[in-house]
Amino acid sequence: MTLFTIKKAFHEMKNMGLKKFLKTFKFQVSYHNKKKNNKYLKKIYKEYYPYVSKTYGGKNREYPSFTKEEKNMFFFWWDGIDSLPNKAKRNLERMKELYGDTFNIVFIDKHNFKEISGMKQIFIDAFMKNHISIQTFSDILRFSLIYQKGGIWVDSTIFFTSKIDLESQLEKQSILSLGNQGMKGWFELNGEYCTWSDFFIGGRRNSLICEAMLDLYEKYLSKHKDILIYFLIDDFLMLLKLADVEDGALKRLSIYESSPFYIADHFKDELSKNNLDMIYSVPQKIDRRENYDNDNPNSIYNLVVLNGLSYEDAKKHCSM
Repeated sequence: MTLFTIKKAFHEMKNMGLKKFLKTFKFQVSYHNKKKNNKYLKKIYKEYYPYVSKTYGGKNREYPSFTKEEKNMFFFWWDGIDSLPNKAKRNLERMKELYGDTFNIVFIDKHNFKEISGMKQIFIDAFMKNHISIQTFSDILRFSLIYQKGGIWVDSTIFFTSKIDLESQLEKQSILSLGNQGMKGWFELNGEYCTWSDFFIGGRRNSLICEAMLDLYEKYLSKHKDILIYFLIDDFLMLLKLADVEDGALKRLSIYESSPFYIADHFKDELSKNNLDMIYSVPQKIDRRENYDNDNPNSIYNLVVLNGLSYEDAKKHCSM
């Protein structure tokens, strides 16, 4: 456990109280166990799927033509831009560099989130009273923003290795994400499993999926008061997938061959022709709490993330 996570744990324990903190910690540990993870999913399914199926099952929504007003990328840091850690600051600058000419880069913090997202007061009160964590608050916030404005939630841990075509995806479908096969076995039920990345998710304004997600969070809070399940976001998305909401949009996500965790898993490896496509075909998740420092000047992390090497320059480098 790093010093960062220790400080974070003490801060959360102080806010939540020891009893609630220990219960939340238990859920977080359990959710890194496939068997327990799917056990929680079955409980959520039993409690909420009948409602989801009746209210949203098989339903669709017509959307007007995609406009520039929906070309938003949301980047959230509660304490404001001046308090961004270096990794998050680098990620934000990279996003602006690659997408600033085609998307509105919208920075969200504690001062403007309510005005921009139109978040319901029940969620704000739950957060202010420590009934939900900052993680769950941000889960709710992303769906509020997309529903209100349209656009893409990009987690502060995301580093764009290259510019991928996101506009056409939003034009063709009501929801998008970094679809991958790496979660097979997690959140698995009735032959379906998670193929999305909730740290990178977008959609159309007035998205039916976002509406349903916010509805489910509100129902859960009204009944349980506290949200302690760390990955409730994935449980709820699984219910919508199983219910074929938006003509089964969550079953039709674009699937990338590479993983958004490739750099994190191979950060010390040397950049080579063999891994170029794996690195540059999909945005990468760079955990700000992890230490990726290494002494190899030709490592993937040093060249791609720290030096911001473009795909073309990377190809030249690998040909030398």
